[in-house]
Amino acid sequence: MARRPPTRRTAAAKRARRKKHAPPPPEARLSRVSTDRFQPMGDILQAINSLDLDRIAEEAVAKISDLVGARLCSLFLYDHETRELALAHHTHARPLPQRISLRLHPRSVMDAAVTGRRTIAVHGFDAWQEAGEEPLDRPFPDRYETETCLAVPLLSAHFLVGVLNLADPRGGGPFDAARDIPTVEQLCRVLAMAIRNCRLFREVQNQAHTDALTGL
Repeated sequence: MARRPPTRRTAAAKRARRKKHAPPPPEARLSRVSTDRFQPMGDILQAINSLDLDRIAEEAVAKISDLVGARLCSLFLYDHETRELALAHHTHARPLPQRISLRLHPRSVMDAAVTGRRTIAVHGFDAWQEAGEEPLDRPFPDRYETETCLAVPLLSAHFLVGVLNLADPRGGGPFDAARDIPTVEQLCRVLAMAIRNCRLFREVQNQAHTDALTGL
């Protein structure tokens, strides 16, 4: 009897492990957001209710990282034409690159979040790979205290706006899948809309200015 190709068995095993370890969908997570998070989440939503992109980025990075107890946080905006991420704000002690090309970093945590349009929650890169996920690269690992990180894509009506990164939660444990991750994902949905509205407002302003100068 001919043996079944091992690649099929390996692929099926990978899918099974991925399904087992996959976090619940955002809709299911949202229903489990702790009630004690409602007030601080409301404060954050009020803070990012602005048409000032710099203020939105600064408030979001500072307040979201504080809410979930992350030592490090960064916000990058996505450039669809160049497929690059542009730094908007961060809390790192050392400077971060102003622009990151995903073409040059195809296996990074942010690339996985952007390409897959899904939240990437890692608590140990070996454990991530053992769970059936594709291996990930982490540039400058010496800048982090732990191998725990969370990258959430900013999506507004399926339009990718950017990605929010959180790392090194206080206490050294993972980000809580039932408490921290749903909170961040919900905030990122609103953050994506705020950033997109801000960009659209700037485009309208620029167009109005151009029309005033040219009369066209």
